[in-house]
Amino acid sequence: MKNLLICAAILFGIAPAVSAQEDAALSRFVRALAAVDIPATNVSVVSQPLESGSKGWSLNPNALRLTASTAKLYTTYAALVRLGPATTLKTEVWQSGNDLVLVGSGDPSLTVERISSLLRQLRAQGMQHINGNIVLDRSRFGPASSMPFDPTTFDNKPMRPYNVGPDALLLNFRAIQVVLTPQNASVLARLDTPLAGAAVDNQLQLGDGPCSDWKDGVQSTISGNFRITLKGKFPRSCAPQTLQLAAHGPELAGEAGANQYAEALIRGLWQEMGGSWNGKAVSGSKPYAATLVASTESQPVAQLVRDINKYSNNVMARQLFLLLADAPSTQTGAEQALRQTLAARSVPVKHLVIENGSGLSRIEATTAEEMTGLLRVIWHDPRMPELLSSLPIGGTDGTLKKHKNNGGDVGRIRLKTGSLENTRAAAGYVQDSRGHWHTLVVLIQDPKATANYGALREAIDQLSNSLANQ
Repeated sequence: MKNLLICAAILFGIAPAVSAQEDAALSRFVRALAAVDIPATNVSVVSQPLESGSKGWSLNPNALRLTASTAKLYTTYAALVRLGPATTLKTEVWQSGNDLVLVGSGDPSLTVERISSLLRQLRAQGMQHINGNIVLDRSRFGPASSMPFDPTTFDNKPMRPYNVGPDALLLNFRAIQVVLTPQNASVLARLDTPLAGAAVDNQLQLGDGPCSDWKDGVQSTISGNFRITLKGKFPRSCAPQTLQLAAHGPELAGEAGANQYAEALIRGLWQEMGGSWNGKAVSGSKPYAATLVASTESQPVAQLVRDINKYSNNVMARQLFLLLADAPSTQTGAEQALRQTLAARSVPVKHLVIENGSGLSRIEATTAEEMTGLLRVIWHDPRMPELLSSLPIGGTDGTLKKHKNNGGDVGRIRLKTGSLENTRAAAGYVQDSRGHWHTLVVLIQDPKATANYGALREAIDQLSNSLANQ
């Protein structure tokens, strides 16, 4: 009875009027929230038709709520507009005397494979021994003081891969991979990132229990010489698993730590190619009188946007956010560029709060009504196909791979999802059974949201399925 009264009160205030089918869908959604003691006052929902005359519905559309990773929609759309879908980012190697200068472009996807490509270009030119230093030119972004980042601030888990700050020369996401494999009486830990001098101090023990929570049982630390210490228990029921770590530690902080990682990675790759190097990796700038000797280009911005939205890559999103600003980029400059780009296309940004463009923030917020305004502008933009194709598809890929489809054709539910402590969000597009497209925005912010993550995900799945099947 309590749930029915809540539903009646909520639905009485919904405007504009809704169809009976939509009314029932929203009623079920409200009941699902009430079942886990989340009041409708802490939830915003807006859905609007894009192509037909059917009516939409809304619940608390103007309440300011945290966006979580749905903030990436603002960043990625602004990047498609401001940078262009076909734009690529070039990382270059220049020679100056005995030194090599690695010039960064803010490339969000400078993976170990592409760094290897740069070094292979040098080997193909006959270079075997590097006599000088490798100078790391990060001038595309402003000084660290203009982009303050502390990997412990967000959740005090500095070694989580998402806790890597922006860097104009971000090599391999500053990541370390260790493959864990259970054996008869022990756990094999194999370093899978070619860092010169790195070693694994494996103190892991085999444990019982399901493999689904294996990460919770592994504790890790990294010292300045990239000695990775692993403690805890790893379930014997697991297949080989890859432990992803950010190269953070007390001796690996700031730009000096980034230089240490760059040096270990480049030296490790260079040695694998039969090369030698007696210098160091140091910060600096490219001299005017230098010769270009190697380069690599990123995937086009449209592909970067796809990687960011499909898999909710926070590190890439922060990089792309800064690239909105002219060099040398700052956080303030990036926010100004984003707001100018959106406002010029009539995207409502009055209540938008942006910090780093990724949604991995305790302050990035908007209203469901304004997020819907963004989605409507995107829909009528020539770059809409790139943005739409970047969104996870319900039950198929990305962060919606586990979405529970309830009938309907694949591809009709395309939503960017987001989750933080006490926050669950989704925003994107749903195509109904008649072929008409609708926006859908759900923002939930409640102290019980984290404990009921599974129930909220299922409720959002059901809401989007209902819209798709109407």
